[in-house]
Amino acid sequence: MKKKYKLLLLIFALPSLLALIAFIPGIAFLYAAGERAAPRQISKMLVENQSCLYERTSLLSADIREYKFEQYAAMKPPVVAVGSSRSNQFKQRYFNAPFFTFSGAVDNIFDVDETLRKLLALHKPEFIILQLDYRWFNREYQKAGLSKTQHIYEVLWSRLSQAYEPYMWMREGKLSREEYHDILAHPYKDIEQCRIGFRTRKEGRGYGRDGSYFYGDTYTSAPSKEDFEEVINGEFQSGGAPGDVAKERLDEFASAIKRIEDNNIPYLVVLPPLSPTAYVLLEEHQPQVIEYLAELNSALSRIMPHLYDLHDPAIIQTSDCEFINKSHGGEITYARLLKKLGAAAEVLQAYLDMNSINEVLENQKDHSVSSQILAQYMAGAHEADFLDLGCEK
Repeated sequence: MKKKYKLLLLIFALPSLLALIAFIPGIAFLYAAGERAAPRQISKMLVENQSCLYERTSLLSADIREYKFEQYAAMKPPVVAVGSSRSNQFKQRYFNAPFFTFSGAVDNIFDVDETLRKLLALHKPEFIILQLDYRWFNREYQKAGLSKTQHIYEVLWSRLSQAYEPYMWMREGKLSREEYHDILAHPYKDIEQCRIGFRTRKEGRGYGRDGSYFYGDTYTSAPSKEDFEEVINGEFQSGGAPGDVAKERLDEFASAIKRIEDNNIPYLVVLPPLSPTAYVLLEEHQPQVIEYLAELNSALSRIMPHLYDLHDPAIIQTSDCEFINKSHGGEITYARLLKKLGAAAEVLQAYLDMNSINEVLENQKDHSVSSQILAQYMAGAHEADFLDLGCEK
């Protein structure tokens, strides 16, 4: 009988022991890569080092909202942008006053007012650029995700299981054994380049001091044809159709605008452009999305007057070559966008460095990143025609 119990104990104890043995080096790797760095530590490194980048790979890592609020509180910039990933190419170099973007910290329209509430409690800026995403107002967008709550045991299991992510990355070919051992031997604090997080260290991408995003080896990668199939076949990123603009989401937006106005802060609202090819294909194959955008423009304009709908890329005369993908413009696209906004909004123009904007538009046409920003993070690199569009870089 005792032998039977010992056998059962061994059967149950052995897997637990093996899991524990794997857990420890997994956690050690995440710490060495910077995946477990505290938000305040990440913020401090980003603020103090112009060439520092951070992006989390593991769900155990600091959330973008956590460290961005720390950065914002430390920097106290006069000008701030609030928006989705489509606000991540607003750059400090095009402003003549300290600037910061909360790009990527807002997932939907319900996040906007809460983000504004928190940032105003930390510091009151002099000017706000509010970037909206057309998807946020589609009643079907993130409908399920908005009401989903996790039980405590689900959160606990999710966090514990992240320690085994390095092994999953190895299996998927994202992490080699050489990279694994190199990161363990040379933690992020000890390397010359400030690269926090495994993906940042491997691909050279991440968020910088001004909150903007650097796409790393995407800029220099081998050509890979941009896929416009989803634009043609009717599945374009929750594009919407007439009647899909939800009243409760418009009401949420109105609350955010009221918060800004109650604090007497000058602001403007912008809807950034789609790539020229994507926009033309939408007109040809999904006219209902173009109608939805027009309906959204009309609804938003009734709420506030400072709306700049730049979905049509022809308005700022940008090209496909200046885009990262079909819906995310690159740095030069956003320099064009700022020039357009500055010409229309005198209060913003006072904060813009028009010399830098004009210089980059004259010398860096059809690039997705300026030579200055590329050299800042990837010395000696040259931008490639990574979308395989025949762009002369």
